[in-house]
Amino acid sequence: MLTRDIRLWQVVVLALVFGTLSAADNPARQAFVQELIGRDLVRNAVTLNTTVVNVARVVGPTVAAVLASTVGLGWCFVVNAVSFGFVIASLLSLDTRRLHPVPPVPRSRGQLRAGLRYAARVPEIARPLLMMALIGAFTFEFEVSLPLLAEKTFHGGDTSYSWLIGALGTGAVAGGLYVARLARTGVARLTRAALGYAIAVGLLAAAPTFPTAVAACVLVGAATVTFLTTGNSTIQLASEAGYRGRVTALWSMALVGTTPIGSPIIGALSDVAGPRYALALGAAACLAAVVVGRWPTDGRRALFGGPVTSTRPFITGSRAEGDAVRPPASGVVQQMAQGVPCPGPPVGTGSGARTTARSDEKIF
Repeated sequence: MLTRDIRLWQVVVLALVFGTLSAADNPARQAFVQELIGRDLVRNAVTLNTTVVNVARVVGPTVAAVLASTVGLGWCFVVNAVSFGFVIASLLSLDTRRLHPVPPVPRSRGQLRAGLRYAARVPEIARPLLMMALIGAFTFEFEVSLPLLAEKTFHGGDTSYSWLIGALGTGAVAGGLYVARLARTGVARLTRAALGYAIAVGLLAAAPTFPTAVAACVLVGAATVTFLTTGNSTIQLASEAGYRGRVTALWSMALVGTTPIGSPIIGALSDVAGPRYALALGAAACLAAVVVGRWPTDGRRALFGGPVTSTRPFITGSRAEGDAVRPPASGVVQQMAQGVPCPGPPVGTGSGARTTARSDEKIF
């Protein structure tokens, strides 16, 4: 792009390669967090890591918009490529002797099916995944809807789009600081985040003037990071170590893999009815996610059928995460799936007895 001699097939090939590499990188990078800090601080580390990742996901396009309007689009790729050098340098500088390696799961037939069955039978994984799939497909398509909103609705250009995406990034930073400070997880909290997301996107869709749209984008940015961080932290902390990589891969697929489904629909709806209706569809998807989060289930059966699997891996103490645990009563399972505090006796006996990590537990 620096030579201004670019072909569409080159962009398609680059996107395919980048998407393939990301499919392997994202789950491995997120599962690596526990090996860096150990089980005692896994909740804090997962929440902080997820917050930083999702703030960068929203702030990145803001920086790209500034670079594209000042020095050219090609330099966005140059800066992005240079940034990977810092990542590689940090990995090479790690003291591997201080890591907390998790034994890899031996390769065997049916691991993908086993991961899907496991995710479907754990409410604190199945619900966030379905909620993320709905929102990822129809709400998290701002690269399509915001440029059209700036151009068609408010009759602006690159400057107007820069204001909207800049406001989105500002809200993302504020939302990231808020989530990192509270650091709470659970399906109930994720459901409230989805409701706030629906309200924010609905306000953006109904914004009567450009300044009000910019203000609404701040709320949308904060709601985006709050939902993404809460959901990602919830599924990781609900996963056993042997399944965490596969679960985070499913989360990435729900977030990014639904783009080919949602983007054409959002684009077509914007052309036919207008960008406001496309944003309204995104708000409706958030409300559908709220219904998923609040949908009642039998305490003995998971959201998609089958028996409920114990949802709370242990993150402190001496026993390994893969050890068998005593399943809680069915009513407690249902409360755990809804994010309700469930006080109870420690699991296990002797000095190794511990309590499960509550989904509403405050970290800081």
